[in-house]
Formats: sequence, C-alpha cells, structure tokens
Amino acid sequence: MKQDWKRFSELRRSVQLRYQETVDLKEFEPKIQKLLDDHVIAMPAQIIIEMVNINDPKALQAVVEDAGITDASKADRIASATRRTLTERMDEDPSFYAKFSALLEETIRDYRSRRLSERDYLNSVVDLAQKVASKDRGRRVPEVLKGNDDGQAFFGVIETKMVTEAGAPLDERETAMVALRLIEIVKAHHIVDIWTNEVAQNALRNAIDDYFFDVLRDQKGVVLSVEDLDTLELDLMKLARARFPG
Repeated sequence: MKQDWKRFSELRRSVQLRYQETVDLKEFEPKIQKLLDDHVIAMPAQIIIEMVNINDPKALQAVVEDAGITDASKADRIASATRRTLTERMDEDPSFYAKFSALLEETIRDYRSRRLSERDYLNSVVDLAQKVASKDRGRRVPEVLKGNDDGQAFFGVIETKMVTEAGAPLDERETAMVALRLIEIVKAHHIVDIWTNEVAQNALRNAIDDYFFDVLRDQKGVVLSVEDLDTLELDLMKLARARFPG
C-alpha cells in the first residue's frame, strides 16, 4: 500500500509540475486522511512545485536547463505558465494577448500533430513566452505611441475599426491620436470607485459616444454601424477598467 501511495503521489506531482494545475480533492480528503493516519508515517509537507514566472529570464532558463525532464515536459510547463499570463492579462491589452494566445495554441497543436519535434516545440514556446513578457508586438508602432503602453493597448482595440465611408483605413498616425484622445476622455471621467458607479460609467460611455459622432464621424469621416459602435464601446470600457482601476 505504501508503495502504491508513493507511486501515485509521484505521478500526481509529475502531472502538476508539467501542466501547473491542481485538482480539488476536498471530497476525498477525509478518506485519504484516514488512510494516512492508519497506514502511513510521513514527514511534514513541503512545497515542491513553483509556478514558472515567464517575466523572469532566469526562471525560464532554469526550466530549459532542467536535466530531469524531457524537452516536451519543459515546453508544457512554460506553455502553461504563458497561457496563464495571457488569460490573466487579456483585458489589459486584448489585441496583443489574443494574438499570442492564438500563436501559443497553434504551436501546441503543431507539436501534438507531430509537425514539431520536442526541441522545436520547446524553442517555439520559449520564444513566445519571452515576447509576451517583453510585450514584443512584432511590428512598428506609430512614433507618437512609442513607450506608451496604454496608448498602444487602445490603438490595438480601435485600429481595424477606423475606416472611412469610402472604405479607406484612417491614417495610422491619426488612429494613434484617436487612441490618445480616448485615454484623455477616460481620465477626465475617472473618479474613485467608478467601476461600481453606474452613473459615472454611463457618463464616460456617453462621452466616448459623443466623441465618435461629433469628431470621428463628422470631422474624420469614420463610419461605424450602431452594432459595431456598441461593441467597440464595450471593448473600450472593458479596457479602461483594466487599465485604470479604482
């Protein structure tokens, strides 16, 4: 029984380490506790699993250099940590994190379909993790937005929506200026506890609405259907909440 317990415990630790997931065993705890009390003598528990911090280059390198697990296991650990970061931060910069979420899932599918070797899988996942950590957008951003993470996040949300009635996209620099103006509007209406105050939120959304109609439509010729505008405003409000909590 002790040998079985040890074997299954090691299997459980291996799965947790590889996929960085935990299982809720609350309903089994009384039975497991009784089994332990009756048959097993154990030393005090120790934490043996640490989540990989993809923002720490040394932590990533430590996983890559771990000689005790396969390249695929290393890649799975880093992929799980990267997926967690993407999920947790999605609202902060949806266009950026959604892009890398799709790339990560594609990489995982390629490995599972045997289009990538274990080593290529590991290299690809490490590269994605590093780009997510460094916010490497893989493209040139408008000069006016360089070094402005908030501006780049708003730019990413509105970029594809800024289209004139003739079907031409708004100039990139003008779109960047729109992003900055939207941030100014958010800050101008941002008050303490705004995200629990429906009146304040409505005032902010009305201001964004006025800007789209009075400036973007009437002065710049940007045309959005009512449905598209509603969706975009909801995305902007969600982004504002993530970027400017309080």
